[in-house]
Amino acid sequence: MKPVASSSSTSSSPAVSPSGHRCLRKSKKQRQRKQTLDILREMIGCDKNVSALELIQLIMDHINHLQEVLAEDNLDETESNSNADTVQALLRQLSLSTYHANISKSA
Repeated sequence: MKPVASSSSTSSSPAVSPSGHRCLRKSKKQRQRKQTLDILREMIGCDKNVSALELIQLIMDHINHLQEVLAEDNLDETESNSNADTVQALLRQLSLSTYHANISKSA
């Protein structure tokens, strides 16, 4: 008769060796990495066959493009603010000249 090994654990999962834990952690990290890359591929809008390196390059290109768009938008906003300042200055001058013209007429 063979001796039966007793286990104090009532868990239904088998015991995992330390090397097994390393494999499970590595596997979990690989799954998370794959999921992250899939999300990034979807955000950038490229196909699933793009390598991680190509994907990173596409992401960098996309970020550079967005920075250029923001810079252009800031330039447009600065020009717009400058134009608004010019219009306000002209309106003030017009108001002053109208005021002076009204004073001259009444005198």
